[in-house]
Amino acid sequence: MKVKSKAISAVLLVTCIWLVSVTGCSGKDGTTGGDDVTAENISSRIQSALSQLNSYEMGMTMTLEMNGMVDGESGDISVSTVVKGAIDTAEKQLYLDLNGSVKGEAGTETIDEVTSISTYIIGDDTYIGYTEGAGEMSWQYQTTSSGTWDQQQQISQLMGVLDTSVIKTFKSEKIEGTNCYLIELDPEPGVVWSLVQSQMGPSAGGSDFNNIGNAIKEMTVKYWLVEDSLFFKKANIKMVLDLGAEQMDATEGQVHLVAEVTMDFDEHNKGTDIKLPEAAKASKQ
Repeated sequence: MKVKSKAISAVLLVTCIWLVSVTGCSGKDGTTGGDDVTAENISSRIQSALSQLNSYEMGMTMTLEMNGMVDGESGDISVSTVVKGAIDTAEKQLYLDLNGSVKGEAGTETIDEVTSISTYIIGDDTYIGYTEGAGEMSWQYQTTSSGTWDQQQQISQLMGVLDTSVIKTFKSEKIEGTNCYLIELDPEPGVVWSLVQSQMGPSAGGSDFNNIGNAIKEMTVKYWLVEDSLFFKKANIKMVLDLGAEQMDATEGQVHLVAEVTMDFDEHNKGTDIKLPEAAKASKQ
């Protein structure tokens, strides 16, 4: 179904934009904060904090509402995704557990699907597990792609978004009992999309869409940084996209998409305890 396939591509697209916008958001305790942090120097301070990143735990929630028509097929689809994981760049280890659901109508089809994906990266080895519905997880092994642990590339991507954005808000705000700096950005959509393409490549998620920078009507990025260390406590991204036939490579169509991603960070530079499941190990044979 065309609308359903575009919804899946839209999820990948939003995830890619999220990755570019918040990848590597963490820093080392007590090294870069202070009373002299301002909107003018916050970019360089964040870059210094990111360069000291070792490990962190994270959680993410994403909601996406998509409705419209593609080549005569109408649809109204809702997507919900919850991710938890941990990253240890020093030990070159990562795990991400994703649980997602897709519900709605696509043409004459009623959609009600649940999917779970687990990803483990241990050095040069990558293991990906996939489950549909209540089935058992099936694991696949592949070699870790080059650049996965390139921290400087990650820092450059984040700085590209920050340095080309207008800082709409810079103030102190307490969240979850922690004193933070709140930075609200008005990013340049074309820059964000260029970074998505450069990081993810032509075959990555979102490649079903063309000239996506022109389709992003609204995009707001908020970062909360712990005041005394400048590692990230929380990030939130909201996006509104109007996709036309040109963007979707369709004869005709118009799709309205609203997405929101919230990400929380914790346990900065405290190491991780990532254990590869036995079933995943067997996929390397």
